[in-house]
Amino acid sequence: MRKRGLADAEKRLGRATAEGYVGMRLDKKNNLLTMVELHCETDFVAKTEKFKEGLDRIVETLHRQGA
Repeated sequence: MRKRGLADAEKRLGRATAEGYVGMRLDKKNNLLTMVELHCETDFVAKTEKFKEGLDRIVETLHRQGA
């Protein structure tokens, strides 16, 4: 299973990831801006709530580490 998963990942390696969103968090008190750009292959994936929630979690995690 692991070999097959790696083979599938290698097939996708060169594909374009033209869809996605930019997530931001601004903290004026600490003068800190965190911005993350997250891409995926299709707009169908980008429009899902799980994709948006994942982006929000990434932004929050990085923002807390930068403060």
